[in-house]
Amino acid sequence: MTLIDTLLNLLKEIGITNALVAYLILGVCAFIILLIVLNWFTSLFKSPRLIAYKTEKGIVQVNSGAISDLVQSICKKERHISQLRTKIVSKRKKLNIQIRLRIESGSHLKSIEESLQSDIREALHESLGIENIGYIDIIATGIKDSKNIQPSSESFD
Repeated sequence: MTLIDTLLNLLKEIGITNALVAYLILGVCAFIILLIVLNWFTSLFKSPRLIAYKTEKGIVQVNSGAISDLVQSICKKERHISQLRTKIVSKRKKLNIQIRLRIESGSHLKSIEESLQSDIREALHESLGIENIGYIDIIATGIKDSKNIQPSSESFD
């Protein structure tokens, strides 16, 4: 006896004898179970909120969007970069950040990298209370001619 036959017999015992209605009920139940499983499965891949710190009154969590906003605001202060993209990953209770950007021709990637990494670490700690910071990767995706660089007050998104 299959699972469907068992469920149909159970429905007959509670008074549902019409086969069409019974199959409809089984279909709706199967659909609801599928939605629950899909919701659980997709929740595994959602970016969790990072616990910034704990107090005696509770915990303070920070959304990855807030971290990304902070990182981008720091990067936009650097006039030698453009086309900024950030990726925030929380792994093993550490915050890891990947920043993809284009640099201005003639600028020094080493000094940009050191400045950004230092400023971002400091801001994450001071502004958001985040201490478990892993890597901050800077990836130069291209070089832009210095005469075509947009002013730093414009959006780089």
